[in-house]
Amino acid sequence: MKDFSQIEDSILDSGEMVKKAGRALIENMGKIIALAVSLIMIAVTFTDISFSSVFTESFASSLLLLLTSSYIIYFSLEDAGEKCAENTEEYKKAKERYDSLRQKVSGNDIADLRVFCLGYSERELEYRKSNALIREGLSSEDMKAFCSGKTFDKRTGRKLKRIAKIKPVRLTPRMLLSKGKAGRSGELENPESKKLLSLIIKLIPSTVCMTVTVSVMLSAKEGLSSADVLNGILKLSALPMIGFKGYSAGYSYAKHSLASWFETKADIIEDFLKSKG
Repeated sequence: MKDFSQIEDSILDSGEMVKKAGRALIENMGKIIALAVSLIMIAVTFTDISFSSVFTESFASSLLLLLTSSYIIYFSLEDAGEKCAENTEEYKKAKERYDSLRQKVSGNDIADLRVFCLGYSERELEYRKSNALIREGLSSEDMKAFCSGKTFDKRTGRKLKRIAKIKPVRLTPRMLLSKGKAGRSGELENPESKKLLSLIIKLIPSTVCMTVTVSVMLSAKEGLSSADVLNGILKLSALPMIGFKGYSAGYSYAKHSLASWFETKADIIEDFLKSKG
């Protein structure tokens, strides 16, 4: 039993070490990329550098293949980074709090929640307009006078007109209670009507990548020199950097943007539950 406990502790410790190593990698991503670029520049400094014409067939085919590869690598690692960040404490706490508050809203609360959402949008709009007026050195009385038809000088009139056009933020029960990204369609609209179009749009990147990879024709290079090897390394050097950036972007998105999104929705739901008494 003691041996099993020791094994379990060692597994947990190793898992924690992997997490720390991942966080350290993300936090130092900029330094890693800078170091990689420096090493590449050291290598190419001792070679003769020339730029090929952008209109040659070789340049166009190489560029197209590299761009396609970079897009695949970037979005694949962006997704991997996002999945990794979902295991961080920041994301887990925000998600758990949101889920617990979301479960407290029953079907009978939807009608009241719609009214609450309308009121919240109105209050939020009023706040943004008041904030904009203060920044421009104007007052709510100026806005009322402008809306009543009072004439101001050109500069002030433009400011008031711009502030008056500020629109309310869209907020619905579906947006608050949906775990994923809520669409702009109505809450009762059948998603089946837009399913085919959505699937086609998602397949466009894969179709483009497949077209490029199928059309590529490879032939072996004869008599590779050290300069040819360096040229190949230089061309491929951008791919790991793009991969690092994609992974970092996905990680940051889930850890900060998504976690903040869950926290905001949780705050609004909590405010609604308190208003119910």
